[in-house]
Amino acid sequence: MFSQKYKYIILSSVILGTIGLSVTSVNIEALDDKKEQENNTILNNNSSTNGVENKFSERSFSINSIDSESNNLSNNSNSRVNIGNTVIKGRQERIGDWEVQWWGDRGYSYCELLEYKGNSLNIDLDTGMGNIADNVILDTSNLKKIIPNYKNIESINLGRYGYGALKPSKVQNNKVTAVTNIDFSGFSSLKSVILNKIDTSRVTSLSNMFADCSSLVSVDLGSINTGNVSSFRDMFARCNSLQSIDLSNINTDKATDMQGVFYHCPNLRNINVSTWNTSNVTNFQGMFDGCSQLSSLNIKNFNTSKATTLKDMFYGCTQLKILDLSSFVLNENVNDSGMFTTPGKTELLVLTNDTKLKNLDYNARFNRVPLNGPILDANGGNFCANQVTKNYCEK
Repeated sequence: MFSQKYKYIILSSVILGTIGLSVTSVNIEALDDKKEQENNTILNNNSSTNGVENKFSERSFSINSIDSESNNLSNNSNSRVNIGNTVIKGRQERIGDWEVQWWGDRGYSYCELLEYKGNSLNIDLDTGMGNIADNVILDTSNLKKIIPNYKNIESINLGRYGYGALKPSKVQNNKVTAVTNIDFSGFSSLKSVILNKIDTSRVTSLSNMFADCSSLVSVDLGSINTGNVSSFRDMFARCNSLQSIDLSNINTDKATDMQGVFYHCPNLRNINVSTWNTSNVTNFQGMFDGCSQLSSLNIKNFNTSKATTLKDMFYGCTQLKILDLSSFVLNENVNDSGMFTTPGKTELLVLTNDTKLKNLDYNARFNRVPLNGPILDANGGNFCANQVTKNYCEK
């Protein structure tokens, strides 16, 4: 009898050692009764580890203590998502407002958000999940499926305060896979979004992130990591209600595509992109196209040396009458068609050191006329071309 039990203890120690757990004492009765489960579902347990409940799967045996240095299942801000790791499927359950799937690898557990089940139109991940472990993962590229009533959702806060940040990732073919984009496009009732506690270090595209969010008025991205993002195309396209946005904390060092970032945002009055590094951007087409209420814009640090197209960049910006483009350099073959065009004759003053910008025929090509300013009187003399008066902004 004793030899049989000792055999099970030795076997369990070997298996547990393979997943990085150090056993100091084991409930022999549970091992004896569930020896088959021990071999087949060693990771699928719902035991207590250092006082933290492991909700990974069904209880198969009990572990009385685990070496604290090997315990990676507890809540801590340093927990990580092991991209590429093979994981074992645990149980599926509802926690708070969410249907979740548990997964586990060598010492880590993951809680994947499968579907929003709550009735509230205001999603708050902290209140909706409660005291759940770190390593919560979400397929941010598939939010329309995960949030079935997405068209009615009014606010979203994906911040996790006191826990590890939400990771855009998913499990595919039993492997943890990074998700490289975030897509709220078409959330037409969304008014407010907070993403200041989300780990975006592996995100490479914010293209269409909030496209067609026609009710959006408040965006808090905090200091999210966009250091690997190359595309910002149509990020806020057709956000008809958006009036002001501060994106000064956004890292654009690797950005190459800024086409239509603020395309057709007719009520946008204030944009802070003054810190953006555009030295690698080739496509500026329609970046501010249709921002008809925009009256001032600080882009004097923009670098356009690699730009291949500036087409329609300021198209329809009828209130934008003074543009400091002193850092702009237009390559010989750059596409600048429609760059400043407005439907009717509107005033424009461009501050520039670039020869091409200086020599453009703004009236004939873009329907723009010199900005009216103070009238200067020659005081009995003449300006060039025998003018006795001259506009201050006139050449």
